Amino acid sequence: ITHENDFYSYCARKIRQLWKAFPCDRIGIDAQGGGNAVIEALHNKNNLNRDDSGRIIEEPFWPIIKPDKSEMTDLQPGLHIIEPIEFANYAWTYEANHGLRQDMENKTLLFPRFDQVSIELASAKDYERVAQFERENPGLHIRPYDTFEDVCIEIEELKDELTSIVVTRTGNGVGSREKWDTPEIKLNNGKKGRMRKDRYSALVIANMIARQKRSAMGI
Repeated sequence: ITHENDFYSYCARKIRQLWKAFPCDRIGIDAQGGGNAVIEALHNKNNLNRDDSGRIIEEPFWPIIKPDKSEMTDLQPGLHIIEPIEFANYAWTYEANHGLRQDMENKTLLFPRFDQVSIELASAKDYERVAQFERENPGLHIRPYDTFEDVCIEIEELKDELTSIVVTRTGNGVGSREKWDTPEIKLNNGKKGRMRKDRYSALVIANMIARQKRSAMGI
């Protein structure tokens, strides 16, 4: 399915494929953990496609240029569309989570229906996509991935993560802070851990960026 041997190069290529399918002027990436490595991979020349003559035919992706703070990457040629997100920034996390809740309650943020009919329609689209490829490429066969059916299930998993989020408060009085997390579970090794919340975190990032853009446009 992929010719990439490096994990972060694979992530960067996948992000570029999604960006081509859904063009946008912002890509929010959690800067913690492996986020910075993904950001670096998105402007690494070795990860950019080239033509037959070896000339680079893709633009590198760089962090956005902030009017109130200059960075060394500001003058780099390419698309400045990456917005690094710091969940450790409590002010951002607080606004993003309460904004997400408000947008769901106001029905500004909507989720697609999930039922047997939706799954069957998605499966039919996937079958037709494979059949069309094989008609246009006699003798070749493909094993589809990231199918419409997969997307339907991913969105349903996102809903499960959303409904599992527990809000707790640390500290007392004015200095107290809210915390959004999944409940504790017991892992196979007997230790305590927490359910993953990657889909939920991605939604928080995307919705917050959309809220900021709506606010800047006066919507």
